[in-house]
Amino acid sequence: MKTKNSNSNPVLTKKEQGLLCGSLLVILVTLFSFSGKKTEDKAEETQVKQTQMSTKQISPENKLNVNENKVLKTRNPSNTTSNTKTSKKVLSKNPFQSHLECIKTQNCDLPNDDPRAYMLSAYKNLSEAIKKNNDYFLKGWNENKKAQLQSFLKLPDGYVKQEALRVALQLPKSDSEKLLNSVTEDVLHYHDSELIKDTLTFLNKNMNSGNEQFIYNEVSKALTNGSPFVSEALAENIDVLLNTRSLKSFKTVASELPKGSAEKVFLSSSIKEFEMRQSGG
Repeated sequence: MKTKNSNSNPVLTKKEQGLLCGSLLVILVTLFSFSGKKTEDKAEETQVKQTQMSTKQISPENKLNVNENKVLKTRNPSNTTSNTKTSKKVLSKNPFQSHLECIKTQNCDLPNDDPRAYMLSAYKNLSEAIKKNNDYFLKGWNENKKAQLQSFLKLPDGYVKQEALRVALQLPKSDSEKLLNSVTEDVLHYHDSELIKDTLTFLNKNMNSGNEQFIYNEVSKALTNGSPFVSEALAENIDVLLNTRSLKSFKTVASELPKGSAEKVFLSSSIKEFEMRQSGG
């Protein structure tokens, strides 16, 4: 009878060895997959954190630049804001600047069906701006505003001259009388008869002992040498300047005007009516 040896190692059969190897292989594959997934998740988490840190490091100013660059790559938001404020400031100080630029450059979006259409529109827009913003001149009158109003009186457009003249009529006499030369030169001797009533009103308002003869002389020149419509309008509305001191000058002019002309008829009639009032007739 053989005795069993308790110290000897058990011997695995080939089938048991195969099952053991297969189990070990499954365990190794599972561990490898878990390790790879964990590494991948870790890398993704690290990448997210880096992105968040990068985003936090962008200052509000840089964010603005980034957003602006999406629209205009070369545009600087801070400069744009500054320029906008400057433009508004300039426009608020001078409400006529844009209209003057249109006249100067002749490059604005205005009607240009014929050579004169553009300038007529530009001048019309300027005249409306003067009418709308006459407080610009009436408040804080100074030498710069005086020069600008004189430049408007000089422009070759009746609408602009008329609105500038109406501003001058609203100024205190101490200020408006300084525009006397501009009004006589650029309005009285202009070819627009529609300006004559306001012109005569201005001349009468600013007449004094020191300039009245100058005014009579300038009106006499316009009566004699002005365009027919201007001469006629002056003669028809001369009453505002007729007085005992101007009577002699205007009677001389009346005698020199063409016989039968409208201006001679109107002027002579006005003189006759004045003399009748003076005599109590």
